Parts: sequence; C-alpha cells; structure tokens
Amino acid sequence: RWVLGEQRARALRGAKMEDVIFNGTDSAKALGMAEVSITLADCSEYLGIEYDEVCVTRRVFRSGESGYFLNRKACRLKDIQRMFMDTGIGTDSYSVLEQGKIDQILSARPEDRRSVFEEASGITKYKADKREALLKLEHTEANLLRLEDVIREVKRQIISLQRQAGKARRYKELSNEMRNLDIYVTNQRLAEYALKIDALAEELQTLERKVAELHQQVETAETEAANSRQALSKLEETISLAMEQASSARSELERTRNLITMNTDRIAELSTLAQRNSQETEDARVRMEAHRTELEKIISEIGEAEAQKTEAKTELDQVTLVQKDVEDQMNATRTRLNDLRNESVSLDSKASKMQNELNQLDARDREAMLKKERLATEKAELERSLGSFMERQTEMDERVDALAAEVAKQAESLNGLNSDRAGRMNLINEKERTLNDAQKAVAAKRAQFEMLAEGETRKEGYPPGAQTLLDPPPEFTLDRSGIVGPLAELMTSSPEYQTALEAILRPCLDAIIVKDEAYAREALDWLREQQAGSARLLSIASSKEEVELEASSSIGKSLLECISYDEKAAPLVQRLFWNVRVVDSELEIPGVLSVDTVVVSQNGTVVCGDGSSELWMPGTEDKSPLARHQLRQQLQGEIAKLEADTQALEESLAALRGEESGLDTTIEQTRQKLEDARRELALQEGERQVINRETATARERVETVTFEHGNLTEKESGVVELRSRLATELQETRDRQATVRTEIGEQTTQLNEIEQKRSDALSITSEHRIVYSQKTQALDHLNNRKQPMEARIGELEELINERTGGIDSYNRRIDDLKTSIAEENGKIEPLEQRLNETAQSLESERARREETIHSLTHAENRLRTMRNDLEAELNKKSKLEVEKAEFTMRHDNSLERVTGTYHITKEEMAETEAPRWENDEVPDREVIETRVAELQAKLDSMGPVNLVAIEEHAEHEERFAFLNKQQEDLLAAKQQLLDMIKTINNTTTEMFKETFDKVNEAFQGMFKQL
Repeated sequence: RWVLGEQRARALRGAKMEDVIFNGTDSAKALGMAEVSITLADCSEYLGIEYDEVCVTRRVFRSGESGYFLNRKACRLKDIQRMFMDTGIGTDSYSVLEQGKIDQILSARPEDRRSVFEEASGITKYKADKREALLKLEHTEANLLRLEDVIREVKRQIISLQRQAGKARRYKELSNEMRNLDIYVTNQRLAEYALKIDALAEELQTLERKVAELHQQVETAETEAANSRQALSKLEETISLAMEQASSARSELERTRNLITMNTDRIAELSTLAQRNSQETEDARVRMEAHRTELEKIISEIGEAEAQKTEAKTELDQVTLVQKDVEDQMNATRTRLNDLRNESVSLDSKASKMQNELNQLDARDREAMLKKERLATEKAELERSLGSFMERQTEMDERVDALAAEVAKQAESLNGLNSDRAGRMNLINEKERTLNDAQKAVAAKRAQFEMLAEGETRKEGYPPGAQTLLDPPPEFTLDRSGIVGPLAELMTSSPEYQTALEAILRPCLDAIIVKDEAYAREALDWLREQQAGSARLLSIASSKEEVELEASSSIGKSLLECISYDEKAAPLVQRLFWNVRVVDSELEIPGVLSVDTVVVSQNGTVVCGDGSSELWMPGTEDKSPLARHQLRQQLQGEIAKLEADTQALEESLAALRGEESGLDTTIEQTRQKLEDARRELALQEGERQVINRETATARERVETVTFEHGNLTEKESGVVELRSRLATELQETRDRQATVRTEIGEQTTQLNEIEQKRSDALSITSEHRIVYSQKTQALDHLNNRKQPMEARIGELEELINERTGGIDSYNRRIDDLKTSIAEENGKIEPLEQRLNETAQSLESERARREETIHSLTHAENRLRTMRNDLEAELNKKSKLEVEKAEFTMRHDNSLERVTGTYHITKEEMAETEAPRWENDEVPDREVIETRVAELQAKLDSMGPVNLVAIEEHAEHEERFAFLNKQQEDLLAAKQQLLDMIKTINNTTTEMFKETFDKVNEAFQGMFKQL
C-alpha cells in the first residue's frame, strides 16, 4: 500500500512518514532515504499499457520530499493511481485487504459496500473523471460569469468609444477633404500667380528695352537740337558779318544816299530779330514756368509719397512689432506655462516635504508634551513629598492598591470583551462563508436555469416538425390559435412523481397539443407538403366518446391526483391518465391487473394490464422536454429560496457587523480606561518610590526636574515658532499651488488666444507689406519723372539766357548803326557796287537761317513728343512693377499659409494629387472655395475631438471579439463536459448494473451452498 501511494503514516503504524527510513544501528549508520519497488509481470493487457512488465517505485527522504517512478522514470502519484484504477489494486482497493477488512466489509452499510462493488465493476476511473469534469465544469461556469461581466464592461466602453471614433473619423474625413481642396485651390492660384508674374516680368523687360530706346532717342534729339542752335548762331554771325561788309560797301557807294536807308533797314531788321528773340524768350519762360509748376507738383507728390511711404513703413513696423510682441507673448506664455508646470511639480514635492516635517514635529511635540506633563506631575509630587513624606506614605499605599485592583478589574473586563468579539467574529466569518456558498449556489443555479431557458427557447428535444409548429414561419397557412403548446409545458408534478410521469408520457414527451383532430390532420398535411420534418400531435377534443374516470381503486392512487395541469388541456390529460395508478414501488403492483389498467411506480416501472412492462431510467432526463421544464421550474423555486436565504444572511451579517462595531467601541473605551488606570498606577508607584527616597535625593531630583521642564519649555517655544513657520509656508505653498494651477489654466487659455492673435497679426502684416510696396513703387515712379523735368528746365534756362544775350547784342548794334548813319551820310556812292555784291550773299545766308530755324523748331517739337512718350512708358513700368510686387506678395502669402497650416513643404504641396471629382467634372474655383469654407465651419462646430478614439475603438472591438471567442470556447467546453458527464453516467450505470447482477448471482449461489 505504501508503494501504491498511501499517505497516512498511521496506516503504516508510524507517527510520520520519515519513520519508514532506516535509523541505523551500532554497526550501521542511518540512511537518508527509503525506497520500495513492486514489479508486475504480464500486465500489458490487464493495465492497458504497452509494457509487459511494470516496476512501481516510491522514495521518501528525511527532508520530507518524496518521489514516484514508473520503470525508473519519474512520474506523478496521480499517474500511478490512474494506471491501477479499475484493476482492484490500490491503497483502498479490495485486492489488498488489511486485517479485519473483510469483517468490516461484511458488516458495513450498503452505502459503504457500494464502493467495493464500484471498484469491482471498474468504474472508479470513470468516477474520478466525473469528479474532475464536475470540478472543471464549476470552474468553467465561474469563468463564464466573470467573462460575462468583462464583456458587458467592454461593450459599454465600445458604445462610448464608437461615438467618439465616429466623430473622429468624420473630423478626419472633413479635415482631409478640406486639406485636399485647399491645397488644390492654392496650387491653382499659385500657378495663376506664377503665370501672371512671368507675364508681368516679360512685359517689364519689354518696357525697359523700350524706355532705353526712348532715352537714346531723346539724347539723339537733344544733340540734334543743340547742333541746330549752334548752326543758327554761326549763321547769325555770318549774316552780321555780310551785312557789315554790305554796309561798308554802301557807305562808300551811297554814303549820302543809302546810308540812312540801309541803317534804317538794319535797325528794323535787328528790331525784328530782337522781337523774335523776345517772343522765343517769352515762350521759353512760359514753358519753363509750366515745367517748374509741374516739377513743384512732382516734388509735392514726392513729399506726399515719401510721407505715405514713411507712414506705411511706420505702420508696417508697428504691425511687425505687434506681430513680434504677439510671438514674444506666445513664447513667453509657453515658457511661463512650462515654468508653472515645473513649479507645480516642485510645489507638490515641497508641500509633501513640509507636511512630513510637520508630522515629525507633531510626533516630537506629542512626545515632549507627554514628557513635560510627566515632569510637571513628578515635580509637583516631589515638592509635596518633601513636606509630607511620612503623612502620605500610608495614603499612597492604599491608593496604589486601589489602582491595582482597578487595573485588574479593567483587564478582566477587557479579556471578556475580547472573547465576546472573537466569538462574534467567528460567527461573522461562518455566516460570510455561508453567504459566499449561497451566492455561488445562486450563480450556479442561475447559470443552469439560463442554460435550460436557452435550450427551451431553441426548442431542444423536439423534432424539426414540432419546432416548426411551435414557431410557425410566415408561409404557415393554418390558424395559429389552433396550436395550444407543448404537452411538457402544460403539466407539472412534485419531484417524487416526476419519474412516474415521464415513464407514462415517454412515447409523447415531445408532443404538441392542438385544438382538435381535424386541425392535427391539416397541420400534418402541411408539414408533409413543406417537408418540414416529423412531429407528434395530440388533440384536446376527440371524436371518440369521453371515458368515465374511475371513481376508486385499491391500487395506489390516480396519477391525475399527483399532477397539476392547465385547464385548457384537461380533456386530453384526463383521456391520457384516466386509468393510470401510481404506487410507491414495484412491490405494491398486483400480480393481476385489468386489461385497461396501467400501474406505474415512483422509480419508473410501468406495468400494463395487457401484459406489457417497461422501465424508465431517469438518467435520460436531459433529453426529455418534460424533465427540462420540470427542472427549470424547480431551479426557479430553488433560486428564489436561495436568494431569500442570501438576503436573510446579508441582513444578519449587517446586524452582526453593527454589533461588532459597537463592541469595538466598547473594547476601545475599556482599553483606554485600562491604559489610563495603568498609567495612573505607574505614576503612583513612581511617587511612592520617590517618597521612600531620602529628602536630599528628592530635592536634587526636584532641581533636575525643574531644569528639564524649563529646557522642554524653551524647546517647545522654538518648536512652536518652527511649526508656525512650517504651517505658514505649507499654507503659502498650497495657496501658491492652487494659484499656479489656476494660472496654468489661464495661461493655457491665453496661449490659445495669443496663437489666434498671431494668425491675425500675420494677415495684417502681409497686407501692410503690400501697401508699403505700393507706396515705394509710387515714390520711385515720381523720382523717375522728376529727373527729366529738371533737365528740361535747365535747357529752357539756357535758351532764355542765350536769347536775352542776343537781344542785348541787337540793341547795341542798333545804337552803333544809328551812329554809323550819322557818320557815313557822305560815303553812300562808293559803296554801291560793294553793296550789290554783298546783297546776294546776304540773301542766301538769310535763306539758310530760315531753314535752320525751321529745322530747330521741328527738332524741339520732336524732342518734346519723345519726352512725353518716355514719361508715359515710365508710368506704365511703375504700375507694372507695383502689380508684380502685389502678385509676388500674394503668391508668397498663400504658399506660407498652406505650408504653415498643413506642415508640408513646397515640393510636397506641388506633388499632392488632385481630388477625385464627381462624374470627373472639375467644379469652379468659387464652388471649391465655398466648400472649403463650409468644411472649416463644420470642423469648428464639432468642438474638441478625440482622434485617439479610433485606435482605442479598434482595440476594444478586437478585445470584444476575442472575449466572445473565449465565451464560445467556454460554452463549447461546458457542453463537452456535460456530454462527458452524461456519457460517464450511462457507462457507469451499465457497468455497475452488470457487475451488481453478477455479484448478486454469485451471492445467491454462495448462499445456496451455505
């Protein structure tokens, strides 16, 4: 038995298992282990293994460890026990019988002898498997309960996350759509800006070339005009010289006759020239004044443009400073927010540290207070003892004795209360265990009830046709009210008559009750046509005559008296059971029965008057709809009873816990009284010892106590100041911490506002940059107009000075001529010939002068036209430069906005694919921009969005699927365990019955021999 796994040392006549180890002798030392082996031969078929020889070994060591071996290979005790199950070999089997075991078996109760029969029938292994399966079934049901709670919680979280994930997905879809549309529109706009900028650049290049050509033409025209003026001056000098020569010739020829006429004509001619020069000078002055007025206007416009440029620059600098201030505020706010968070962490640490210091100070203060009180008491007692030592000695003895008695009384009371509380705690623990067992039983019953209810909902145990009738499809043509319901659900019985009722109803346990036979035939015809499967139908109304119920019978009692049934099925039930009698056992069944009488026993034996008999075994109750219905109602009642018991236990536990709480209060009060009494006793004993000392020692002690008391008082004042300081600092720290947390919230809100301000400031800065660029271009254009105007005014001043000098020269010549006329009146005749010669030369030079004047006028008009054209082209160039700067600024601003908003580069933005349009038709840009604005409004209206909810929802869905799979696996395992238990029950029942019959025959033969 020890080799086969006996665990009781007493069965081996020892106190402990180590007693089997050899302890040694005088000549041999003790061993550290004991080992026993048993070898079995030719046992492969009997044990069901592949070895013909099996060696079982057991070892035990002095350390308490043990080991088991099969054929020298380590194994478990469970493996050995399972191998010998159903073989009759084991620690408690019938093949190894100790002394007195046979007498014990013969004199044992039937329940005890049953174990021997079970071992002999070979069902021990099955019983072990059944126990293990039942244990696993219990664990599986507990796991199912826990899993249902987890699934319910995960499902609740999934519902919450589903809404958040849907909102996040909608947010991402809208933001992605807005991003794609915005990038697409911006790319188109940038492309248009780039094309416009390139076109403006080409046009500016063309204008620059044209302006350069106009500058060259103006310079050429100015050179031609200057050459014409020089030629005109030379002709004037030549004409003057010719006229002087002619005058000189006439003076001699016509000294007397023509000198006055010639001089008069010359004077008239010079006067004409002077008038013409005066007119030209006046015209030049008018033009110069007009140019000066225009120049002043240009200078005034330049001043205004410079002022506007300065103003625009100032405004640009201001908005830039505002933007910089906003960025500085944003950076400062971020820095401040980080500092506040760091400060919050440090304040938490500081507050915790100061609280710990305060706690330490409180502990030291309590110790110092106790010590101070003890010193004060001791000092008072010492001072009193100095004067009344002898008088109080007796009084102190009596007082100490009284306190000792009080301490003993309080200690005894405390012990009694502790014992009472221990008893109540044991009672509470026992009731808690009972409550826990009841709750487990309720959970197990409820799980079994739900499993039965689910099976009843699925109509398990009914054939396919019956299931179809119980849950008719839409194409069912008959009146559904004709189906009353399953027979099993319309009647009930007490547990002792359940087997008898099942035995009688065995042929029709799965029957369906209908209203009459005609309806039954129609339903069967419909099932046959639809090929819906088989079904068994019972009709309430019958075409046969109603039977009369048997009034009385000497055999048991009527089955109708033992069951309850629905009134609407009463005719059918009475027709089925009118002749059925119920007895307690088959021994009460008479040997002769009338033909129409049926007798059934409570254990399932059915005997009919026609000679037929049968036995109904309750082991098949899980296949019976009636048994399931009965079991479900029974479980419902048991669950209600268990829940009521649980409620009563909970109320009892609550009352006990309330009493325990009151008892704890009483114990604590008693303990406090005991401690106070002990403390008082200790003080009094100390005082008595002090009184017994010498007076000098007492005086010295008083001085010492006084010193220590004063020292403690001084230390206490310092501790009070330190505590006050720490408390103040702690409160300030907590106040600061609250302020910091509030400020963190405010700073976070302020940071969001500042970021919005920064975005607005960027837009304003871009607008002011465009304005400043426009003002700069306008100023450059005015400066370009100013320079040619100043050059023209200078030319006109030169022309006026030149013409003014000519007029003065002409006036001087007129005066000289008048003088000459007076002098040469007598020299006219000698000069006639020379006058005729020079007259022709003078006329030709005059003709040349007229041509030169005409050419000069034409050159000046042409120069004026060229300057006007140059000024127009310069204005056009300035406007184009301003327009190009505006488009460049818009291009840069759009690019900066998109790259900054979506955090992408220019290259990534250009590589972004165009959105997919509906019907492949690209909408207008206005429609796309309207859609972008609508999407932005929708995104703003969505409020805060948890983008992580999508991943969390997927994880919870995956976990929910995994938990459902686990639940299905557990349900499948539970069903497998139930099937295995049912199979074991059937197998063990058959094996035990077969063995019992054999044993019964053997005993009968043995009794006959005896």
